Amino acid sequence: MLSAITLRLVPVIAITSMKIDAEHDSDDRQLWYDSNESLKAGVKDFTHIKTTKSGHFIQIDEPKLVLGNIRLLLSKLP
Repeated sequence: MLSAITLRLVPVIAITSMKIDAEHDSDDRQLWYDSNESLKAGVKDFTHIKTTKSGHFIQIDEPKLVLGNIRLLLSKLP
C-alpha cells in the first residue's frame, strides 16, 4: 500500500480548459481552474497548464498538448 509520503512524490500534471463558450463563462472556468489548482496541496511536483484552445475534450481538441505532457510526466518517473 502506498503511503502519503510516497504519493506526495508522484508527479502530477493538470490541464485545464479556460475556453469561454455558451455553457461556461469566465467565472465557471476560474472555479474549475482553482479546483484543479488545489490538487497541488501536498504534492512535490505539480504542473498546471491552462489552455483556451479546447473545451472539455482536450485530448480530442489538442492531442499534441496532451501527449507532450504525458511524455513529460513519464520522463519524471524513476
